[in-house]
Amino acid sequence: RVRAWVACTGLAMAIALAILLKDYVRLDSTRITGAAVTLSSPQVAAHDAAIMKDLSRGLLGPTVEYWMVLGADMRRDDLSHKLELSQRVTRLWPAPVVLVKRSVYLALDGRASEAMKLIDRTLESFPQHCRSIRRLLEEAAGTDATAITPLLQRADSEDSCNARTAPQSSSVPAL
Repeated sequence: RVRAWVACTGLAMAIALAILLKDYVRLDSTRITGAAVTLSSPQVAAHDAAIMKDLSRGLLGPTVEYWMVLGADMRRDDLSHKLELSQRVTRLWPAPVVLVKRSVYLALDGRASEAMKLIDRTLESFPQHCRSIRRLLEEAAGTDATAITPLLQRADSEDSCNARTAPQSSSVPAL
């Protein structure tokens, strides 16, 4: 009885590992062309995006969705999907780039106060990433400057950002 239980458990784990390995190989081969704008042909990109969408429903779903958010552009097209996806990813991986993209999507959706709160928390939580946060916001400002400018102004006014981006005085004497 115990042997049968152990054998069944082992078999179930082997099947799960085989599925994970197959999905991981598919993810690894498609995550760049399927999640971001690349130099690949439109047919390859569409095929890889379909694979990514399929993988997002499997055991590696959260990882696939993370890569999808990283590769997503910061434009208005398919905004409701980007908001939904970024909300799920933010819960699992609250990385600065994910949080900034989510705040941009919120701002583009007209939810400025939510976007401002999120960018404030991001700047507070990740002061060491001020430069990259500002670069992402500057990139997004090309989509809709009126929606993104308040976020960019908030990042510019952040003391920790200004302190980090200000020229550092050198302790080495000039020659």
